[in-house]
This record gives sequence, structure tokens and C-alpha cells, in this order.
Amino acid sequence: MRWSPSAGNIGLRLVSKVLMALPSSRWLLPLGHLFVDTLVLALWIGQGHQLLGPKKTALFHQPFATDVLFLQESGVVSFDVRYVDPSPNFLFLTAGNIPAAFVSASFRPRAHIQTGTKLWDPAWFLIHESVSCLLWFLVAVWTENGRARANGVMLGYLAARIGAAPFQLFPIVAEVGWKLEVFFWLALATYVVALAIGWGFGRVLKAPR
Repeated sequence: MRWSPSAGNIGLRLVSKVLMALPSSRWLLPLGHLFVDTLVLALWIGQGHQLLGPKKTALFHQPFATDVLFLQESGVVSFDVRYVDPSPNFLFLTAGNIPAAFVSASFRPRAHIQTGTKLWDPAWFLIHESVSCLLWFLVAVWTENGRARANGVMLGYLAARIGAAPFQLFPIVAEVGWKLEVFFWLALATYVVALAIGWGFGRVLKAPR
């Protein structure tokens, strides 16, 4: 079968239609990061269940443990957990959107603490993802307005998180992942500040004298 210009045009039209059918960044970024965060949350909960599940906590129901616990005056055991280091999985989830992490942590500062009876904080996750989806939507709107290179960087960041999410059970992957996410947000903040300074200087130079 010989190739003809008309066949080539038909192929280009099909490709363009497929690209147009894909969701825009203003939907792809929020939903994509929501998918990554939900997957990492599930892995984190599963890991916590293995470490703190009923089989692990059954030791505290043994007779010898009960005798020791009731040596206290009140007979009630209370644990005062002042600070627990967040796990790398939790840090990977939260560092995916650092502004949202600051907001959610301010409302639920103990969300990273897992116990045998509570492996995650639904209120924290709801707050974090609500702020995160809103910010990613605004970022996508900003990058789609004449900033194709920045839009490509955002999509690349999402692709990197999607690629790393299934391997969060490996501590080294989660550890390196959240540190790279922090570096990404520092670079983004530097870029935004540089744009703001440039815009300010431009307004000053264009101001009538």
C-alpha cells in the first residue's frame, strides 16, 4: 500500500483529535495528584496495619502485662506521645504539595501518628486533599495561559510521583522521593519570586515619570 498525502492528513487529524480528547492540565493535575496521594495513603495504612494490627497489639492483653500495667495508682494506662517522627511514606504524601501540607498540619498536627486503633486521620486527609486539588487547579490555569514550558514541568512532576508511588514500601524510595519533592517546591518558589520581582521592575520602568 502506497502512502499518499491525504492519508497523512487523515493521520494528523486523528492524532489531533486524540490530543484534544485528553483532559486539560486543570483537571489532570488535581485528579492525578489525588490518585497518587490515595495510593500512598493506602500503602501507608497497610504498612501500619502490619506493624500495629491486632496480632501486634495482642501482647498487651496477656496476664503478665496486665499485672504490670495496673501497678499504677489509677489503674489506667495513658501514653503521652509528645512527638513521633513522620514515616517516609507520610512525608512523600504531604511533600507532594507543601502549601497544602502546612494547612492540613496546622489543623491536624498529629495526623502522622499511627496507633493500633487509628491508622489514619480522615479529617486530615480531607483537608489536605481539598487544599491540594484547589492549588493544583490554580497552578494549571496559570501554566496554561502562555506558559507551556511550566505546564510541561508540572506534568513531568506528576508523572514522576505516579512512577514512584507504587514503590513507597521501599524506605529508600520514599526517603529520596520526599526530599526531591521538597527540592521541587523550593525551585518553584524561587521561580515565582523571580517572576514577581521581574514583574515589579517592569511596572516601575513603565511607570510615567
